[in-house]
Amino acid sequence: MIKGIVRKANTQIPVVNATIKIEPLGATLYTNSEGIFKTRRIKSGNYNLYATCEGLDMDSINVIVRANDTISLNFKLFTSKECLEYYPLAVGNYWEYHFTYEDKYYSLEVVSDTIINGKRYFTIFQNFFNNPSLNDFIFERIDTALGVVYRYDQYFLVERPIDSLTAKIIQTFSSNMLYNMDRPCLSSCYNIEQKFVFGEVRKIKYFRHICGTDLPEYHLIKGIGFGGASVPRGFLPYKLKYARIKGVEYWE
Repeated sequence: MIKGIVRKANTQIPVVNATIKIEPLGATLYTNSEGIFKTRRIKSGNYNLYATCEGLDMDSINVIVRANDTISLNFKLFTSKECLEYYPLAVGNYWEYHFTYEDKYYSLEVVSDTIINGKRYFTIFQNFFNNPSLNDFIFERIDTALGVVYRYDQYFLVERPIDSLTAKIIQTFSSNMLYNMDRPCLSSCYNIEQKFVFGEVRKIKYFRHICGTDLPEYHLIKGIGFGGASVPRGFLPYKLKYARIKGVEYWE
């Protein structure tokens, strides 16, 4: 069984009628007048729980449920959706990356939006400056209620999550950010820190894929987006050199 309480951050005020979603179970619960929720019996497994409420930020917790366990959780919701700033999807936004090992560049630009299977996606043009044959379009959307980013693959005709923007350190979640879309993968948030990026101190979240060996790591920069990728041995395939977010330019 999983039970818990949802409060406003930095206070003890309970959040009434907050929505609790349990993935991949697909179950939805609501908090009572005291901000409390409780599941019935739940099978052993690994679950992500998301707490949301209109007008507040979301929070998420990863749990491993074993037979006859009773797990108690505490969610804290802030008054703004700060997590969405880690992945700013909007038409006109642009990112340019440098492949340091080959001195090559590629860019991502949100050029439009479109409807696929009844869902609104942003269309992103992927431009490889030195090899135009690799150029392609990718399609992404954000579930703003849960802070989950999804990508639709036009070849496998499947949508998979690529990031959980609410993830905390050591939290594991479904993610195909840098992994083939033919089967699901997992990522884990292994560090959150503040660093000087593009002229100011920014919060950065670090992730690594954990569904195999020697898989990529990547990071998201608050207010900027995807910052680059590397692998566990320290090799840095590419890093962000320039970005244009909501008309504002950033560069090293």
